Amino acid sequence: MKTHLNLWQPKAVIKIATLLCSWLYFSIPSMHAQFERHLPREDWPGLSASKTPAPPDYSNLNHWAAHPFIPDCSDTVPLPKRAKANIQILPSDTAQADVFFIYPTIYKKEGKAPYFWNADVNDDSLNREIDESTIRFQASIFNAAGRVFAPRYRQAHLKAFFTSDVRQSKLAFDTAFHDVCMAFEYYLKYFNQGRPFILAGHSQGSLHGAYLIKKYLDGTPLKNKLIAAYFPGMALPIDSFKTIGACQGPDQTACIASWATYAHNATPEWNFEGCIMVNPLSWTTTSEPVKANQNPGGTLWDFRIRPKLIDAQIANDVVRVHKPKHPIAWLSRMKNYHIADLNFFYISIRNNARHRVQTWWKEKK
Repeated sequence: MKTHLNLWQPKAVIKIATLLCSWLYFSIPSMHAQFERHLPREDWPGLSASKTPAPPDYSNLNHWAAHPFIPDCSDTVPLPKRAKANIQILPSDTAQADVFFIYPTIYKKEGKAPYFWNADVNDDSLNREIDESTIRFQASIFNAAGRVFAPRYRQAHLKAFFTSDVRQSKLAFDTAFHDVCMAFEYYLKYFNQGRPFILAGHSQGSLHGAYLIKKYLDGTPLKNKLIAAYFPGMALPIDSFKTIGACQGPDQTACIASWATYAHNATPEWNFEGCIMVNPLSWTTTSEPVKANQNPGGTLWDFRIRPKLIDAQIANDVVRVHKPKHPIAWLSRMKNYHIADLNFFYISIRNNARHRVQTWWKEKK
């Protein structure tokens, strides 16, 4: 049985806050154009060029940020704000499903030639950043729903999203998606053993996850193993998929839940019109508001559960929220809550993921 960790440490609060606040926050004029721009090639030319770091080897457990065979940050659970921990982790040997999680863009530091555009999976410093931020704060959401797998991959640099060098940007994203595909194929061949699975990610991870659906699941028998996909933080045009649509309710399976979180008075920098937009509290696509008192709990930089943290309503193509309820909320002037797409709704997502797993099994009986 897998050993589970409790990694919360008060001294890490400032560090974690810094990591969280440095996640993706950039402007792109049209997300439909962005989605199409980064559609990967089928042949991935030039990926072995000297300017690309060495590819991962997924038989090496060091090239997984989360894996049920090793203790890692995805095993963590947040502590309740004022009470003893009351969240149960499902042991990996009894979990009824798997979770394939693709982390967002953490690679943002200035690189040196020839490895600027794609991250090196052997970069220990970057890997620690990934583990202590997105794996701990995001991938851990799903550890009650199934065994969590999160491959390390040569993620595209943050600047690849908005560089004017379209060719180089394309190559960077192709390289990243190539790794995600290789990891997914390795997972299916050696670890899946016919189990149903959840796909999950955030931002760049959601983009790659959407392409996984297009390449491997949409209109194929493998779709029948998909419990659900949770892909917030990236606008996904609903007409991009032939047989898999937006989640319309909390019980639906083989569907996609995606959302982007903004303040009510914000004007999104991206164009979300015609994109999948699901309310992560009601799990519907309606405009009905859900009050904060119906939010079972979110997390902030201290990684503690805060019930009734924030509300949610789909309005003007995105999920709108008011300022979160916490002691220093008055200091926040944020209008784009991209960095908190998952954490504002931590327990809601956690509960829903486990519920959909149970629903999938009931449907198959």
